[in-house]
Amino acid sequence: MKKIFTILALATLFVACSKEDVIVNTLPNQLSVSIADDESRVHLNADKKTVWDSGDMLSVFYKNSANGLWRYTGEDGARDGVVTKVSEPTNPSATFSAVYAVYPYNESTTISSEGIVSLTIPTEQTFMNGSYGKGDNIMVAVGENDNLSMKNVFGWVRIPMTGTGQKVSSITFKGNNEEILAGVATIDPYTQKITFAEGGAKELTLNCNDVALAEGAAEFYIAVAPQKFNGGFTVDILLANGNCVTKTTTNPITISRNHICPMSAVTNPHNPKPANNEILYTNGSTTKATVPYKTGVFGANIVSNTYDADKECWVIKFDGEVTWIGDYAFRECTSLKSVTIPDSVISIGQQTFSNCTSLSNVTIPDSVTSIGVKAFYNCNSLTKVTIPDSVTSIGNYAFQECDSLKEFKGKFASEDNRCLVVDGVLISFAPAGLAEYTIPPGVASIAKQVFYYCTLLTSITIPDSVTSIGNGAFTGCTLLTSITIPDSVTSIGKQAFSYCDSLTSVTIPDSVTSIGDSAFSRCTSLSAIYGKFASDDNRCLIIDGVLKAFAIGSGLTEYSIPDSVISIGDSAFFYCTSLKSITIPNGVTSIGGSAFYNCSSLTSITIPDSVTSIGFSAFSECTSLESITIPDSVTSIGNSAFNNCSSLTSITIPDGVTSIGYAAFSSCDSLKSVTIPDSVTSIEGSAFSYCDSLTSITIPDSVTSIGMYAFNRCTSLKEVYCKPTTPPTLGSKAFDNNATGRKIYVPASDDDSVINAYKAKEYWSSYATSIEEYSF
Repeated sequence: MKKIFTILALATLFVACSKEDVIVNTLPNQLSVSIADDESRVHLNADKKTVWDSGDMLSVFYKNSANGLWRYTGEDGARDGVVTKVSEPTNPSATFSAVYAVYPYNESTTISSEGIVSLTIPTEQTFMNGSYGKGDNIMVAVGENDNLSMKNVFGWVRIPMTGTGQKVSSITFKGNNEEILAGVATIDPYTQKITFAEGGAKELTLNCNDVALAEGAAEFYIAVAPQKFNGGFTVDILLANGNCVTKTTTNPITISRNHICPMSAVTNPHNPKPANNEILYTNGSTTKATVPYKTGVFGANIVSNTYDADKECWVIKFDGEVTWIGDYAFRECTSLKSVTIPDSVISIGQQTFSNCTSLSNVTIPDSVTSIGVKAFYNCNSLTKVTIPDSVTSIGNYAFQECDSLKEFKGKFASEDNRCLVVDGVLISFAPAGLAEYTIPPGVASIAKQVFYYCTLLTSITIPDSVTSIGNGAFTGCTLLTSITIPDSVTSIGKQAFSYCDSLTSVTIPDSVTSIGDSAFSRCTSLSAIYGKFASDDNRCLIIDGVLKAFAIGSGLTEYSIPDSVISIGDSAFFYCTSLKSITIPNGVTSIGGSAFYNCSSLTSITIPDSVTSIGFSAFSECTSLESITIPDSVTSIGNSAFNNCSSLTSITIPDGVTSIGYAAFSSCDSLKSVTIPDSVTSIEGSAFSYCDSLTSITIPDSVTSIGMYAFNRCTSLKEVYCKPTTPPTLGSKAFDNNATGRKIYVPASDDDSVINAYKAKEYWSSYATSIEEYSF
């Protein structure tokens, strides 16, 4: 009976296995794998033979499109063996008769119904002496049964290298014609052909983890997608001391699938040490020197700047010891690639290497004690910096906008090598490649502009230890969608989160006692402000009656400012481009600088009688503003207050205003008439420049000075009525380049000195052109 039951069970199993759905969802526990030929490889043994290593992981698509995780469990060092299923894949979307395998495993690897593999090839590989790091090489297999013969996809560059103890940090490989080397790609398992999508990476980096070189050659392998490099390729070998050795070939070279492309040996990578009267540098040329931006800032005089073929670098020689590298010494020397500083230097000055955009490495000696403000600002090829123990101070913004910077080492470096922290103050950040970041615990404050324009950051975690966020700390983090400010924070600086265009909401904790002007200006997606200082409608941030910030994110077109506001702070409504009307309550006494800057949809605004001052650029770039009433209470109109209000047709300046600021109405090219009251004593430079529609202007008797370019380029201005009996002091070109046929009307007088003062050619010719007629 038992035998009959067994036969029935086997028959049932046979019938079940013949069904397509059971074939798809039932996998064996093991598959046989082999390596197709000697040069296909996962790793190499000492005899340069291909072997499997224990723990090698594969993606297996067993007759369906579900990605399964399998592990090599055969003998270490074998060429043939077995892989064992780790997990049962789920949710196949296509079925087929073949079995596909991809090394290495990645959960995001997919396969189409046509059997085409899709995956992302990384830009970074890992050094393994005489071979590759695990997962750096790609192999594929396709078969009709459970025996899989793996075939390689890549070819390889082998770089033999010897030295005398130098440590190699990384090797960067790139084609001289910017060939694509990594990124989103597809692979045909039948032909092993690889195809990249557009926009892929053009460099591969082999991380060598400071491997030390010896007299016996170490072999460095880089796996490269097969292709022809018509202009050759270049490898940059970065040493742990910051020096870089560059080897390049311009001959056309083909990297073939399954084959090694040997490079000539790199023997004894040099680390030339400068004498105390030398600075060494490379710039990619052997014939054209890089000339310092400033030459008298080294503590000694330059006597030569020549190329040394033995040292393979340029040598700047001085007539004495180089004791410092002063302010602006190599500023904007964009050809500089590497610099080695002598041991005699004790300080690196302000902006010494700023905007050296090709500078990829710099050696700072142990003698240096201070690094100045913006010393390496915008050195966006710099990838690694080591701060010696001798350094006691680093200036603000020293490494700001170094977009390729991946790590700091040495003194002040955080455990993750991403920050410099001095006495609890986070002063610099290495942003390259980071979308999410957690500030190290123990940081007490975030200095000015540390994360300035870190445009890849989508989220940032601030630890509870932080008490202050500096001015502009996160300015321009355009992808930052949210921020949690911990209860430990007591102050937020000016422009701390300005231009964070993706920030949707913010909560101010009760611990905060001060928030600087423009802290959240031009956060165009900000739709709500919560917590301390938030208005009842969660639209405004109001501190002691000052409106500091406004949430415009939902596209609000109309808004009434709360009655509790007594002052509109700087940049409060900056770039609120959807606002068409705004109601300012009685009680507001001042409108701050750039308060309504570029509110380009704002058509009109009423300023209440309580306002006494209008700040610089307060309504600048309000290009739809057609009319505005300035109350008699206003005594000053700031610089550029209405600059480029191109739709404004007329303006009455009230009695009581004593000065019209620089460029206050500049480029108001629809402005046809202006009344200047007798209270005005000065019209500042460019106040009405480029007012192309202005036809006449009356200068009241009270005006004693008119600044340079005040009415420059007013191309329709034909009549100037000048009432003062004493000619006002005129700035350069105050009425220059105006309309032809222009008349100037001056007061009638029996006093020859008045007439002569106005008519004297030497008086007007310096300040105006085309004066056709004087009338009295």
